[in-house]
Amino acid sequence: MVSAAIGKKIEALKEDGLSQHKIAKKLGIAQSTVCDYLKSIGVSSDRSATKNASAAKNTYDKQKRLELNDRMFRKIETMLDEADDAKTIKNLAITYGIAEDKRAKLDSQLGSENPDTPNESGFMAGYLKRAGEVYEKTESPPPQ
Repeated sequence: MVSAAIGKKIEALKEDGLSQHKIAKKLGIAQSTVCDYLKSIGVSSDRSATKNASAAKNTYDKQKRLELNDRMFRKIETMLDEADDAKTIKNLAITYGIAEDKRAKLDSQLGSENPDTPNESGFMAGYLKRAGEVYEKTESPPPQ
């Protein structure tokens, strides 16, 4: 149990809008002590602001990952245009596949299909064309 003086400080800091964590830190006591005291005087903790902030942060983080994924797709497409050997193209295809898989997961987490997700008419069409060009260049004619 806390002393009357500490209790008054907790009440005053709570009225000032401080969180239980900040009150505990400021007073040098455990957060559970602050929580227990506030419960004992009938003050309930409204966690809706924390829930809303956490949800907003999760959405923001997912959006940032989508933006990073978009940058990766653009970079892969640029590298594909410059690729001149089968190994590089294969590595780009693997990287693309991983990025596409991650993108699909992010899209489903956000609850919508993102129209910017690359599709068969984008990267894959370029990949297949470039792979064919490299194959034709490296393939020796069949013996006669």
